[in-house]
Amino acid sequence: MPRVSLSALWSQLEFVPVLHLHVPSGMGIQALERAWKRQLAPLLRALRAHEDFRCGLHISGSVLHGMAVHKEEGLLALKQLVSSGQVELVAGGWSHPFLSGIPERDALSQLGLQVRLLNMRTGKRPSGVYLSEGVWDPDLPRLLERAGLSYALVAGELLLAAGLRPSQVPGLHHTERGGCVLQVLATDPTLDRLLRRTLGPDALSHLEQRRAMGIRSVLWIGSMSAIDRRPGGFKRWLDHFLSGINDNRHWMCTTLPSTLTKRKEEGKGLVYLPSWVPAHIAEASTAVPENELRSRGGWFVRAGRWEGLMVRYAESNRLHKRVLLASSYLHRLRASHKRGANAELDRLLDSAALALYRAQGSSVLWPAAGGGFYNQALRLSTWRDMLEVEQSARRALGDGNQLRTLKADVLCSGHQDLLIYGPQVHAALEPSKGAVLAEFTVPGVGNLVEVPTRREEPWHRSLLDHTKLPALVSDDGEVVFDDELSRGSKVDLEFDDESVSCSIGDPRGVLEHLSSVFTVDRERRAALSDRFLGPSATLDNLASGQYPEVGDFLGASYTVLSMDRSENKEKLTVSMAREGRVMMGREPRLLQIRKRVSLHRDSPSFEVEYELVNRTAEPVESTFAVDLPLSLTRRSVILINGERRSATGRYRLEHIQNIVLADPVLGLRVTLQFQPACILVSHPVVCVVRSEDGGLKEAHQGVCLLPQWPVKLWGEERRQLEMSLKIKR
Repeated sequence: MPRVSLSALWSQLEFVPVLHLHVPSGMGIQALERAWKRQLAPLLRALRAHEDFRCGLHISGSVLHGMAVHKEEGLLALKQLVSSGQVELVAGGWSHPFLSGIPERDALSQLGLQVRLLNMRTGKRPSGVYLSEGVWDPDLPRLLERAGLSYALVAGELLLAAGLRPSQVPGLHHTERGGCVLQVLATDPTLDRLLRRTLGPDALSHLEQRRAMGIRSVLWIGSMSAIDRRPGGFKRWLDHFLSGINDNRHWMCTTLPSTLTKRKEEGKGLVYLPSWVPAHIAEASTAVPENELRSRGGWFVRAGRWEGLMVRYAESNRLHKRVLLASSYLHRLRASHKRGANAELDRLLDSAALALYRAQGSSVLWPAAGGGFYNQALRLSTWRDMLEVEQSARRALGDGNQLRTLKADVLCSGHQDLLIYGPQVHAALEPSKGAVLAEFTVPGVGNLVEVPTRREEPWHRSLLDHTKLPALVSDDGEVVFDDELSRGSKVDLEFDDESVSCSIGDPRGVLEHLSSVFTVDRERRAALSDRFLGPSATLDNLASGQYPEVGDFLGASYTVLSMDRSENKEKLTVSMAREGRVMMGREPRLLQIRKRVSLHRDSPSFEVEYELVNRTAEPVESTFAVDLPLSLTRRSVILINGERRSATGRYRLEHIQNIVLADPVLGLRVTLQFQPACILVSHPVVCVVRSEDGGLKEAHQGVCLLPQWPVKLWGEERRQLEMSLKIKR
C-alpha cells in the first residue's frame, strides 16, 4: 500500500494535459480540412466553453500554415486562448521531423521558424518543445539550448529506461549534455495506458493514488489524430474527458506545463537519458508487435535509435539520405549568397528552405496508421519537395541546365551510387545492387520508379492466423494455397474507404483477395532489376512475388565500363556489365549481361539496351525479364491498340512493342517501347496497412510491369534487347 500523505489529502493534484496535432504537408488539403473539422475546431469550441480548463497544445507547422491560409478564424480563437492563459503553445520542428535525423543547422532553422510563427500569431514565445513521436536523443539538450528552448516533454517510459522507479517519474527533472541543461517533464507511464480511451474510473483512481502518495503534478500527452481514430472520434472523447475533469475539480485542477517548469525548487534532480524510441516506432523497426516488445523487456528493449527504421525500410533510407544531400545543396547556396543583395534570389532561398523542411518530416519514414511510409501520395510529395530544393539550388548556382553526374555512397553502405542531375529528371543508378535504377524523379511528379517492397508487418499476424502465404512453386509448377481455413471466422478489410467484411468460410473470395493483396516479396523491388525466370513462372506467382528465379544477376554487383556523353552533351550513357550464371535444370551456364542506360538533359526519359552473351559452348535457354515498377495511382489506365484497361488489373499481354499508361491524378502519360516485341506482365502493387480507425485496409502503391523475352542462345551467341520510357505531362 502506498504511504498516504496527510497534506496530500488537502491539496489539489495538478493535472497537465498536452494535446498534439500534426498533418503531413503531402497529405493534401482534404486531410487538413478533416483535422480541422474533427479535431481542432471541436477543441477550440470546448475550450471556450470550459474556461477553467488549462492545457498545453502542440500544432505542427503544416497545420499552422493550413490555418493561416484557410482558417484564419481558428488562429484568432487560438490567440485569445493563449492571451487568457488557458492554452500554452509548445514548439517543435516545423514539419515534425526527427530532430536528430537532420543536420543541426536545419533542426535549428525548423525550431526557430516554428517559434517565430507561434510568437507572431499569438504574441507569446513558446519555451518548451514537443519531440516528434516522442523520440529522444542524448544530444537534444545542446540543440534545444541553442534554439532558446528551456524544457522538453518526454514519455515517462524514457525515464524508466534510465533506471528510475515508476513513482519517481512524474514531475520535473533536468538533464544535460556538454554543460547544456534542459528541463524535462515526463508523463506518467501508467496514466498513458489508462487514458488511451478516456478519463474513466481507472484513470481517476490512479490519479487519486498519485495524489495520496504526495505527487503534486502529473503530465499526460495525447495525439488528437490517434484519439480521433478511436470509436466515437475525438469530439466524443473530449466531451467525456472534460466532464471527468469538471466532476473531480474538488481534488484536481488542470494547469500549464510552464507552471511546473517555473517551480525549479520542486525538481527531482539530474537524470541522464539514453537514446530511446516509443513502442510504435520500435514495432515498425523490428517487426515485433508492441505487446510482445513489452513482454520481452518493456522500455529497455526500446532503448535504441529511430534509425532502425531505415535498416528495415531501404526506401526510407534512400529518401532520408537524398534529403540530406539536398540540404547540403541549399547550404552551399546560402553560404555563397548575401541576404538582401538579390530579392529574387532571396525568394528562391525561402521557397527552397520551406520545401526542404517539408521533405524532412518524419511521417514518411515509418508506417504510421493511415499514412506514413505506405502512403503513396505522401512519398511522391516528399520526393517532389526534395527535387525542388536541389533544382532551385542548382539554378541559383548557375548549374541548372546541365546534365551532371556525381558518384557518392548515398546509402552509407560502402558502395557508390551514380547520381545524374538534369533540368527534367534526377536519376540514380546502383551498379553494386544489380545496376538498378533506384531513382527517376520528375518535377511535379516525384520518384516514378519508387514502389515499396512488400513486407510482413506486425499487423499482418491477424491475417496469418487464417491463411498462409502461397508456397514458392509446387512440383507441377503451380502456386499452392493452404485451403485449411477456420470456418466462421471473419476478416475486416477496407477498399477505398468502404469497409468490407469477408467471411473466411468463402474460400474463393478471400483466397483471391489474399493472393493479390497480402503478399510478401522475396526480393527487393527496383526498376531495371535483371531476372531469369524458370519455366514454371506464371502470372499469379509473378504477381505474388513467389516465382522461380534461375539467374544470379538480381541484386548482384555490376562493373561500370564507361560513362559517355553525346557531342552536344544532351545525352549521358552509362555502360555496365556482369558475368553471371543461369541454371539449366541443375547445370549452370555462364552468361554475360551488358547493360547501357541512357538519360537525356531535355526530356524525362531513358533507354536501356541489353546484350546477352552466352559465354559457354553449350546452349542457354531461359526467359529474360526486367522489373519496371511505376508509382502510378490506382486511377491510372493502360492504353494498347486502342483498348483501355485499368492498371489495377492483372494482365499477361503477348507481342507488345509499345504501350501507354495514363495517370489522370498525376497528370502524365508514360510511353514504353520494346524491341523486339515482348511478353508483358502487369499487376498492381498493394499492401495491407493499418487504417485510421485501427483496422486494416488495402493501400495501392503502384503498378509493376515485367517485360519478358524468351531467349535461346547457342554457344557464344549474342542477343540484343531494347526498351525505352518517356514521360509526357
